[in-house]
Amino acid sequence: MQEVEKDVKARTKGELGAAKTLCTPFDQPELPEGMLSVNCILTTSIKNGTLCFASGKPAKKWSFWGRSY
Repeated sequence: MQEVEKDVKARTKGELGAAKTLCTPFDQPELPEGMLSVNCILTTSIKNGTLCFASGKPAKKWSFWGRSY
């Protein structure tokens, strides 16, 4: 997770504010299979085929991302 966050910060540094993880919930809701990014909270465990939006690798956890303006 830390390497992915460093990469996202570097890629977004020149924009209004670098993106970073805001929190990783202890209670992890499920993600639909094959989902690339999340725009809302879903109440449905991460399934095989769900990819991290930043690395393209299989997702392991929910994490909320944002930026400071």
